[in-house]
Amino acid sequence: MNSVNEVTAAMGLQFPSEAQMREQAQAARDEVMACIRSKWPEAEWGDLRNGNDVYSFLRAARQGRICASCLEGETPLCDGRRYVCDIFRDEFQGHPRYEVRFRPCPLNVAREAGKTTFDRLFEQSGLSEKQRGQTFQAYETSGLGSDIRKAKGIAMVTAEEGSWLILAGLRGTGKSHLAVAIMLEVMKRGKQALFRLTPEMLDDLRSGFREEKRTYEMQMQALKEVPCLVLDDVGKERYTDAGCDFLYQIIDARYREKRQTIITTNAASREELISWGRADILSPIISRMDEMGNWLCIEKAEDYRVRIGNEKNKSKVKQEAVA
Repeated sequence: MNSVNEVTAAMGLQFPSEAQMREQAQAARDEVMACIRSKWPEAEWGDLRNGNDVYSFLRAARQGRICASCLEGETPLCDGRRYVCDIFRDEFQGHPRYEVRFRPCPLNVAREAGKTTFDRLFEQSGLSEKQRGQTFQAYETSGLGSDIRKAKGIAMVTAEEGSWLILAGLRGTGKSHLAVAIMLEVMKRGKQALFRLTPEMLDDLRSGFREEKRTYEMQMQALKEVPCLVLDDVGKERYTDAGCDFLYQIIDARYREKRQTIITTNAASREELISWGRADILSPIISRMDEMGNWLCIEKAEDYRVRIGNEKNKSKVKQEAVA
């Protein structure tokens, strides 16, 4: 029978000898002690808790150096999101003791300390940085028709009262902008809000339901319990039975607890929206919507996105001409 060395040699592998392993372990101990003694010169190897686990201390020593370089350059090498291990000194029965512990990234701690409540809520809202600017002030109404002005006024009242609102109508009328503007006002008051594109949300729920029950339950709980929920593009996809059922569970739970819900849809009428799925499920959903808030259909309006895009292009051309 071939020896282990012969087999590994035949495979092209080479393991360090016992002497090399001892040499590597000694080099690791020397590096660890050099790191510890740079802070605490009196430290001895015997003061290390679980000192035989030299490589845990070695990792902590090296991560400590990385953290130091981050702090000097103010550029988090770990993106400021993870915990790092470091070496700490304690007293135990009158003797110093050194051990490895985890601590949050110090740059992340400093960054979190500087955030406002709104900043933290915005990070959890599902909104993009672009949507941060979709405020009521940024929603243009000049020259866009009475329906646009009416929609903005009702949306502002909705944000103030915490009621429900269903924004219906053709694409490009700024429905999503108004829904986001309501969210931003809610978060400015210190309440959590969540934005979900409905087709993506239903795909996530279906995937979680099939593959990971815990993921599904956590998503569903958040959708039912968040103080303000925006469901964008309801009815954009023809709904399966499962999709209709998920939507009913969310709307019904929010209806019973009177939690603010904002919905946008391209359906021109209630009847059209019902026709996109199971009537026995979508009809009671719409009934709850009607009871809790306004159904506002923006029928007569120039395409909002096209108009705003044209205005931006004109402004850019003027600026370039001046320059």
